[in-house]
Amino acid sequence: LGKPRLTPAEEEAESLARRHPLTHTEGVESRFGDPARAAILARAFHIRPADRDLPVRGIHGVHPYPARLHPAWARGLLAQVPPDGVVLDPFCGSGTVLVETAMSGRRALGSDVNSVALRIARLRTTRRDEPFLAALARATTQVHQAAEDRPPSPFGILAKEERRFPPHVLTQLINLRDAIDHVRSDEVREVLLLGLTPLLAKFGRKHGRVAPTVGRRAVRDEFLRRMQKVGMELADYAIALPEHVPDPDIQLSDARRVPWDEGTADAVITSPPYPGVYHYAAEQGMA
Repeated sequence: LGKPRLTPAEEEAESLARRHPLTHTEGVESRFGDPARAAILARAFHIRPADRDLPVRGIHGVHPYPARLHPAWARGLLAQVPPDGVVLDPFCGSGTVLVETAMSGRRALGSDVNSVALRIARLRTTRRDEPFLAALARATTQVHQAAEDRPPSPFGILAKEERRFPPHVLTQLINLRDAIDHVRSDEVREVLLLGLTPLLAKFGRKHGRVAPTVGRRAVRDEFLRRMQKVGMELADYAIALPEHVPDPDIQLSDARRVPWDEGTADAVITSPPYPGVYHYAAEQGMA
């Protein structure tokens, strides 16, 4: 009879259960350079057996991004920074180090040359108040309903010779995009757009994988589910943040010419990109 077809939510849960981001951490340890600094790094990157299957959840899970530094390592490194220290991540990507720095009560600075990554980083690190979260919830419901049956959309030009998505999936994506465009608040609209982008990779053909077979409501319903999760995680993050901590200062910048004066940061915690390994735009479904 074959394996029963899973819903998108069940597929994501199964995928999460298969992820083991800290399992490949055993082997021979080599230290070089300054012994004191080497010892600090060894302690920071030491993974306890209980951490080996540590999943990436909470605010870190609101948007996918390739090759992220695991939060457990960021926390280990932050433990070596003074409590009032300023932390710079010049390859901040989607903001893992910035999130952990803010959560620790420290000020964070971040830069990257990838403007899409910075939009995700701002999504994950901006403190949201209750009125904004209420407006986001209302807009999510409105977009979900409006996308069900819309007249021809100005975004229909996107469908010309498009081969990554089945026609009914592409129609749902276009309808959602069009409905989001009618949301008045720029800030709410930005969060909704970032809630839509993971669906491009989830429901499209990618890396030789055929597009999944889904029903005609699947994309809209997955968008609703994802945005409800985003709203809850943003609320939890705002509650967990120390009150005195400002949102990270995030800038579009080459790491060789960061926009802050020398000496502004007390520590640099970063994970450089993997050139030639990841096509970062394609991983976001944007290539």
